[in-house]
Amino acid sequence: MADGKELFKPFKNKQMKVLINDCWGGFGFSTKFEDHINSITDSLINKHELSARHNQFLVEEAIKFGLDKASGICAELIVVDIPDGCEYNIHEYDGMESIDNIWIEVSKEDLSNGLSEDQMNMVLKGCSIKLK
Repeated sequence: MADGKELFKPFKNKQMKVLINDCWGGFGFSTKFEDHINSITDSLINKHELSARHNQFLVEEAIKFGLDKASGICAELIVVDIPDGCEYNIHEYDGMESIDNIWIEVSKEDLSNGLSEDQMNMVLKGCSIKLK
């Protein structure tokens, strides 16, 4: 069984992996993959957090299980990398998905005083700036 600390640790490579669907139909997991996840997690895990597209545990398990076998009946799951710490939108059209916007939120004060080194690094990696 995996514990909560192991499930939600941040990525060390400063890239966040996000699961999206790459075909017409819709995002979803196969029953076999859902059964696999249920068999290795305990009931104390918040299933809503576990279903987050960027949950490292879920992404790694889908990769190990095989993305083709983890994909639901009308899905073809792929992994997309985005800069760690950025917010993102998933654009969906008839089930096919893409990441169409990544950003960080900063206050006007932060912007006028200058971005922190971490914020600047995220911008340099492709994140837009959104005012809080």
